[in-house]
Order: sequence, then C-alpha cells, then structure tokens
Amino acid sequence: MNLKIVFLGCRAPSPEFSGFTSIAVVYGGEVILIDAGEGSQKYLTLAGLSLAKVRRIFITHLHGDHVLGLIPLMESRSLMGIQKGLTIYGPPGIKEYVEDNMRMLKFTPTYNYEVFEGEDLKVEDGKYSVELFMVNHSVSTLGIKLKLLNKTVVYTSDTTPCDAIIKNAENADMLIHDSTYSYGDLDKARKHMHSTSVEAALNASLSNVKTLILTHISMRYDNIGRLEREAKAKFFNTIVAEELMTFFP
Repeated sequence: MNLKIVFLGCRAPSPEFSGFTSIAVVYGGEVILIDAGEGSQKYLTLAGLSLAKVRRIFITHLHGDHVLGLIPLMESRSLMGIQKGLTIYGPPGIKEYVEDNMRMLKFTPTYNYEVFEGEDLKVEDGKYSVELFMVNHSVSTLGIKLKLLNKTVVYTSDTTPCDAIIKNAENADMLIHDSTYSYGDLDKARKHMHSTSVEAALNASLSNVKTLILTHISMRYDNIGRLEREAKAKFFNTIVAEELMTFFP
C-alpha cells in the first residue's frame, strides 16, 4: 500500500489567506485528516482526495486555524450523501465544540460519527497506529505520532520546543514541526508560544529524524526561503511545506 502526505494548508492565520493548517495522510484507501483549518474541504478537493475516504480526523487544539473547517467538512459529507462513518479525536473540549455546533446549526449528519477527547489517546488499526501526546502551547494541544507502513511520522502542532517532541520523534522518518517564526523573532515565538525555524531544526537533530518539514509559517514572511536557510544550517535535510505539496516518506 502506498503512503503519501499532502499539506492542504501550511501557513499561520491571516485575514487574506484561507489555506490554514490541515494535513492529509493517505494510506490503504483511507484519508487520515490531521487538523481541519478553514477551507479544508476545498483543499481536499483540489488535491483530488475524496471526502468519503476521510474516516478519522485528529484535531490538535481548539484554535480557529486548526478547527474551523471541521463542521463545514462534516456538513459537506452529508450534502454528498456519504454514509460511511466518521471518528473525531481531539483535546478536552472537542466533543462540546462539535455537539454545540450541531445543535445551533440544527445539523444531523447522514452518517454515524463519534468524538473522543483526551490528552493521551491512542488508536490502533490493523493498518496503522496513532498516538497523541501533550505539547506546550497556549491552550491544551496534542502532538501526533503515526506509525504506518514501517514509517513513523510525527507532527508537533503549535508548540514551543519541549522534551515530549524529542521523545516521540526519536528516529522518526519525518518530523513536521511548528516553525511560525524566524529565529530573529524569537521574542515573538516565546510570547505566542510557538517555535522558530532554528528550534525546529535543533529538535530534528536531537531526535535523529530523517526529514524535517517546517510548517505553520507566519504570513509576515514573504520569503519563506529565509526560514529554510536558518533551519538547514542546523539540520540540512529540511523542507518548507507549501500548499498542496505532496510527500512520499
């Protein structure tokens, strides 16, 4: 079975930009969606991925750029008449978020869905496993560790550098790391509890990963190559995620 990772959105919030954070992991005829920022359903379609194949969604935290696309995606599945069930995982509060939206919008899906919340969830499937772990952000936030096809992919979500990342990313094939800021804006990174490009690279080096992907980059940077150069100086095998970029780990 082939494995590919598609970045549906990879920039930090901006009123002029709609491709907010969302990553599609495509494997075994299924799309595992990690985060569902505004426009996720649109970018799934642009990537040629079927909403019917989205069976599990992992929301890392309840900031808008990571979750505002969830309900529209669920509604679109109903409008398309999709019957296949959906399971949603996320931090404490995700169940209330989904149910309150359903109630206020008077929306009942055409399919069954379940919502699981917690800080140490683990999903075991015959084809893959997913472990969620706590990282260090301004709200309760989960990092995600996927093991599939003898590959390990770790996504930090929004976070400052922390030991949990190094521990869970040890010897991973791919580390997708928050890189909201250039190292020159370290003060802003600390204030808003994000990471810089250099910190992401140092974590990649300490974890002995094969490939580092920088994501969630602030729109203040017109030239994202600046962040890539900063990171490469510490960890050479670094790539900056771009909209609809596809990787085959």
